[in-house]
Amino acid sequence: MRIIGIDPGLQGGLGILDVNEAGGVAAAWLRRTPTVTVSTGKKTREEYDIPAMRELLGGFLEGFTPATTAVIIEAQQAMPTRLRGRTQGGRSTFRTGLGYGIWLGLIVAAGVGYSTTRPATWKRAHGLLGTDKRASRLRCGELFPALAPVRSMDEGPAEALLMAAAAANGGRHGAES
Repeated sequence: MRIIGIDPGLQGGLGILDVNEAGGVAAAWLRRTPTVTVSTGKKTREEYDIPAMRELLGGFLEGFTPATTAVIIEAQQAMPTRLRGRTQGGRSTFRTGLGYGIWLGLIVAAGVGYSTTRPATWKRAHGLLGTDKRASRLRCGELFPALAPVRSMDEGPAEALLMAAAAANGGRHGAES
């Protein structure tokens, strides 16, 4: 069984977990969301590389059927007001929703089912409520020592792998397609 967790943010990515018939971990991978640098006059910015995202997801689905694959994607929401000392502007809100929509489109186009999870759900499963991304990296390294130490640039994929691990351990998440 292959379980793919997705953190849909621009700094997010995939956490891929292969589970054997006995329920043990057969393999695990971290992959960052593919991006491309775009020039906007005097500045540059990172944008989603949609063809590369399609190729990345397709590569990890290859050889697996919908019956042997599960995809878990973190549900996104706008945070236009102060929440725990943070605010999210309009541009950031748009980019967050854009990434979520792109990944959903790619998942559906690939013909696999998916479920959504809220951050509080998968974090609770790992004892990470109220912690930051650094704690997620450390927990990922504890659960998957072959991937440790998890680099700061892999925080998003590490969180995606924790989503996949929570699902593998029987956690039901949000709405299913």
